[in-house]
Amino acid sequence: MKSIDEIMDEFHQQIFIDEMPSSYDAAKIYKQTIEQLLKVTPNDPAEIEYLKDSLNLIKQTGVQLGVSEHGVVSYPHIEHCSEELIFINCSDDDIDKKIQRFKTLLETLDNIENFELKAEYGVVPVYMAIRLNNMRESIDYLIEKLNKDKSNS
Repeated sequence: MKSIDEIMDEFHQQIFIDEMPSSYDAAKIYKQTIEQLLKVTPNDPAEIEYLKDSLNLIKQTGVQLGVSEHGVVSYPHIEHCSEELIFINCSDDDIDKKIQRFKTLLETLDNIENFELKAEYGVVPVYMAIRLNNMRESIDYLIEKLNKDKSNS
């Protein structure tokens, strides 16, 4: 059986060091880590306290990841926005329609951030802020590129 340190190190590696997982993968890693920690049998009072602190840290990280204690993605529509971004970019729509769809997607991201995440947590969890900002940057780049293509044609 793995030690608390080994479990925590593996979680840290998978979530923060390896390639950033999707929300769904992060939820699975989170749930597996909780399950592993709950199987640990502490040997002394210090280890009991360390296990308790480790579980609390994992749960706090879960909030930042946007997952529940059961490994369920709290905001799956963030993943759907990411999929929509790819779908719009690969669509056969004309340039103006693509630009409009990207602008609508930007509005959706703003609504998720301002009306859901801030309302729920008071702030936007770091992990989700990174995901939202990465999508915004990609959309802004694609809109700029489409506008250049439009002016060159």
